[in-house]
Amino acid sequence: PLPPQPPPEPSFPAHDEPRVWLISSGDSPIGIAVSRQVLEHGDYVVSGLVPANLTRTEARREQFAEFMEEVEQMGWKERFRPVALDIRFVQYSRIG
Repeated sequence: PLPPQPPPEPSFPAHDEPRVWLISSGDSPIGIAVSRQVLEHGDYVVSGLVPANLTRTEARREQFAEFMEEVEQMGWKERFRPVALDIRFVQYSRIG
């Protein structure tokens, strides 16, 4: 078997100014990973947290808390904003 390959380095298109990324599930492992890459690149992150999901498993809460500590330590706090998202599913019906 072939040895495992490291993941490819992220590639960002050229741009003159920082961009703002909205990550709708910011406390998920993939949301944290994308946020980290974006912040390392110098862009801004709005990290969405769904209030109903704020009671997720303790491990997920701990991972996000650890990431928040990393945000502080790395000096990314000015470019990172966690926000509660109000996501509702509305069923549309036809009136007669």
